[in-house]
Amino acid sequence: MVSPVVAQFGIDSSLQLPTNVNSSFYGYEFKVHVNSGGNISMLIGSPKMIDPASINLQISGSTNKTEQIEPKGSVYVCQLNETIFQGISPKCTVSKPTKPKAGDNFGISISTTVSANITSCSITRMQDCGILNYTPGFCFKSNNFGLTWEKDQRTKMLECPRGNVELLFVLDGSGSVGEQNFQIVKNWVKTITKKLDIDKGAVKVGVVQYSSYNYTLDIQKQPQIKTHIKIGEYTDYQSFAAAMKPIQIFKCFTYTGKALEKVVYDFENTEHFKGKTANQVMVLLTDGYANDPESISSNAETLRDMGVTTYAVGVGRYKRSELRLIANGNTSDDTRVFIATNFDGLDAIANDLENEIGSLALEGSSVGQTTAEYKMEFGAMGIVAVYSTLKPEIRRLHNNTLTSSLRTMMGVS
Repeated sequence: MVSPVVAQFGIDSSLQLPTNVNSSFYGYEFKVHVNSGGNISMLIGSPKMIDPASINLQISGSTNKTEQIEPKGSVYVCQLNETIFQGISPKCTVSKPTKPKAGDNFGISISTTVSANITSCSITRMQDCGILNYTPGFCFKSNNFGLTWEKDQRTKMLECPRGNVELLFVLDGSGSVGEQNFQIVKNWVKTITKKLDIDKGAVKVGVVQYSSYNYTLDIQKQPQIKTHIKIGEYTDYQSFAAAMKPIQIFKCFTYTGKALEKVVYDFENTEHFKGKTANQVMVLLTDGYANDPESISSNAETLRDMGVTTYAVGVGRYKRSELRLIANGNTSDDTRVFIATNFDGLDAIANDLENEIGSLALEGSSVGQTTAEYKMEFGAMGIVAVYSTLKPEIRRLHNNTLTSSLRTMMGVS
């Protein structure tokens, strides 16, 4: 018996596929089933099959742009009879759930019962949760030997993880930035916000601009350390982008330390602060030295003590020690520090920040993480599936006691 891929491209004397053809892993898993009438069927998994109806897609570097070239996988149901001993391949039909997804690898695990119930699982199904990719695994069941499939009960319960992130962008509005570069910064903020998909409600975004500081006024009344957009004020991207448009650069000094004091005030007055039901994140961008370096360390430490995850982005003539104090409090540590030689280099930072913030929405606080090294969450459900002929028996075992059966086995009276 050979796989459809082998049958399509032929077999050479060494029984190998052409070097430009990807293996479908045909036979990775198989089960034999004998029904009440004595008919024999075989289930064969092919988890690396991209599309059984388009075998040519198994060719490496396929130019078919209409397909996402990731294995969907499939299960083949083959009817066996005596002709197989005469070298005649059995007739096989493709069996898989409706609308399989790229990356499913369906058929990586198969389990059957004598009554023709089948469970097929895979650990690799990827869910697009907007912020990041979520890979919890899945299982499908069939009660008619693969004619139709439905999700098992646990798979039906799997959803994108829910979390809340309150994100505050803190933007340097000093004269050295300039109007043209400030527009680049605004577009950068919009790019990240769009990727975070605030429409789904898991991430709430706000924007503060800072420049000069008036020592006669309270922090919340500063004309040039101003909250242009309150955290969570806009719940859809279009409204947020529209609110960003009229923001104009202040073009004065660089009171970074006082800007951090304003951030403390804004986070303390958010909806979720007292209940601690949200991960609070600050992304501060600056292009130069602070006019108040003496107040950076204490205010940044206050933020971290509050549980705020702090990121510092330096562009051009930044002072690295100040960025480190803002991000993690250690002048020799680049954790959560991003740098760009000029404002055009901000695009390269956008993806990294999106991944970092997305990981917070999924996993919780990532204080101490240098990068989002877990862009995907792996639940790994479905690595193997089995049926049992025994009914489950639930027992409660206290810490200081043994059940009677265990006592007997261990010789304990």
